[in-house]
Amino acid sequence: MNGDKITGVANGTISDNSSDAVNGSQLYSLGDSITNIFGGNTTFNTTTGKVEGFERVLNTTGLAPSENYTIPAAATNITEAFEQLNNYVNAGWKLGNASGAVVERISPDEQVNFVDSNTITSTVVANDKGGANISFNVNATAVANNAAGNVSANSTTGKAEFDNHNNTKPLATVEDVAKTVNNTGWFMNTTTGEKALVNPGDTVNYVDGNGTKANVTVTKGANGQPDTFNVTYDIKSADNTIAVTPEGVKVNTTTGSVNDNGTVKVAQPDLLLNASEVANLVNNSSFNATIGRDDTDFVDQAGKDNYKVKAGDTITFNAGKNLRVKQENGTFTYALDNNITVNHANATTLTVGNVSNPTAPKVDFNAEQAKPATNNQEAPKNALNITTDGKPTQITGVGSTLNTTNVVTNPDGNASTPVENKTLVDLTNATTPDSAATVRDLQNMGWVIETSGNGYVDTVKNANHVKFSGDGAVTVTGSTDANGTRNITVKVNATQMANNAAGNVYANTTTGKVEFNNANGSKPLATVEDVASAINGSGWELNSASVGGEVIGDTAPTRVNPGSKVNINAGKNVVITRSGKDITIATSAKPVFENVQVGGDKGPIVGGDANGDVKVSKADGSPTKVTNVAAGTASTDAVNVGQLKGTVGNINNRMNKMNKDLRGGIAGANAAAGLPQVYIPGKSMVAASAGTFKGQSAVAVGYSRASDNGKLILKLQGNANTRGDLGGSVGVGYQW
Repeated sequence: MNGDKITGVANGTISDNSSDAVNGSQLYSLGDSITNIFGGNTTFNTTTGKVEGFERVLNTTGLAPSENYTIPAAATNITEAFEQLNNYVNAGWKLGNASGAVVERISPDEQVNFVDSNTITSTVVANDKGGANISFNVNATAVANNAAGNVSANSTTGKAEFDNHNNTKPLATVEDVAKTVNNTGWFMNTTTGEKALVNPGDTVNYVDGNGTKANVTVTKGANGQPDTFNVTYDIKSADNTIAVTPEGVKVNTTTGSVNDNGTVKVAQPDLLLNASEVANLVNNSSFNATIGRDDTDFVDQAGKDNYKVKAGDTITFNAGKNLRVKQENGTFTYALDNNITVNHANATTLTVGNVSNPTAPKVDFNAEQAKPATNNQEAPKNALNITTDGKPTQITGVGSTLNTTNVVTNPDGNASTPVENKTLVDLTNATTPDSAATVRDLQNMGWVIETSGNGYVDTVKNANHVKFSGDGAVTVTGSTDANGTRNITVKVNATQMANNAAGNVYANTTTGKVEFNNANGSKPLATVEDVASAINGSGWELNSASVGGEVIGDTAPTRVNPGSKVNINAGKNVVITRSGKDITIATSAKPVFENVQVGGDKGPIVGGDANGDVKVSKADGSPTKVTNVAAGTASTDAVNVGQLKGTVGNINNRMNKMNKDLRGGIAGANAAAGLPQVYIPGKSMVAASAGTFKGQSAVAVGYSRASDNGKLILKLQGNANTRGDLGGSVGVGYQW
């Protein structure tokens, strides 16, 4: 039938033994029912007979912490089933606090961070099994000593006390407890009426004086009361310094004098001196002093007896190493030497320079609190501030601790040009990451830029200029937004493409087809003008020929270009009907036949039955085939076997592939479900399992770890199935 369509075909009977032709609406109904099974944006392409547009975009948005996952109704199509599965996976799991309140919901791709408290530190370390080990430790030495929980010694009562704020029973550090115990004690009244606190470990000695005897008694306190210590002194008269007479106690005194060398002598050594006499002798006694020099760093008195300085002795004040001493009469002035050498020095501010000269350069070294910085692995507490008159100063002569790495470059982008060796700072293997960087380090810091078109390789260091250039119809623009982001935009302007001779697209005047010059297989671009000219110059040949009939008029072929008008005129006994793009040519007589036989007396017979339906049969009345049927497009057009097989085959292939993929995924889930899990606290487990489902198989490998207290369990697994797909999951649980 030369690819023509058969229209007006009624619905054929669809069964396993039916030989009826099916029309376009029946095929469309089949494709439409399949699109309903897939759901979503799936459509049935009536031109190709294929089911198209089935897709499911992965949704990564999970539920809010306050939302609860609701089991949906049964899915009515595959798209809904995938969407429900996606939502169920995104629901994740809930993370609550000690009271059971939900704090956050964790989705599959989210991260749970274990943070430190004031007294507990957490450690998460990757292990050699591909997982992570989590541990918690109580840091007793880092217990917070907050104002509401201090333990201290009361200086009034001498007892240990603490501020139990809001009955929280706060913790105290070992240092606080030790200091508090050492600062408690008991009070002793002095002769002036003041109280002296005696701390634990202190010793109070009551000793005999000259002419006195100490008496100490202890009275134990009853019913938890403190003990009482009674101290009394008795006057003793073992010699003639004190005489006890009926009139009272009498002191026997004598007199003294000062010698020329400053020493004191008394008239009667066995007697006492009154206060005024003692004061006079002391005020008039003296000793000699001079200055000297000792270059030793210090004086070590270990193992030597103390030397008593008596009246008449000479004391020498030596200037030790790094010291100077000056004497003016009885005044001795010590000062540091102008040039000193020390092993260790402590100073609030250290000034380097000639401080006596106001115009000379000076640099001040000060200690201050460190500024917080997230790049520090261990946050420092103190910092060194180097200034000049409170302003920043320069530091020179600093050596680098960073190594450099060689980079082979080709700055010319030419294979014939010798390569060059350049260097960049090797930041990946820093031996001393806490050292200062130098200007040379910053000069050698950068990155490598490379192109694949001409082998160009070069280094880009700090302050180097990188320029993005366009060529021909390609333009490159840049901008900086309010957030400081540098945006580089590459745009191809097709209307400005170069029309080079090697890439012309044109219409072949012989064949009427559009062709292009594919020089050297380079697949060049064409301009809009070239494409338009080629299309307008193309076309198809219109010709008339005699096939058992008669040709009247032009017999030479005529080229029909795009945009040209072709008139199809109705000849004698012919009726032409046009409906849009469809043109129907029929005989003008519109004859009605009981049967029409084509192809001779053995050809097929086309007739009708009692119901007015078309019946096609062989000459003997047996069923026959309708061949050379064009692919139907309208809903009432007949479809050929190729369309039907293509549609059914395409559906079967998609359904078969999807079925195998789904069975492979279920096999992976079965394999993952069969993985054993660690249950002993502090232990880890590596497990492997296999799963199968309806002819598809999968293997899974898993790792699980239980915390030392058994309350926290981490589990992760990966699986691979016979469809070549990979799957995985990770989960963490807390049990109590």
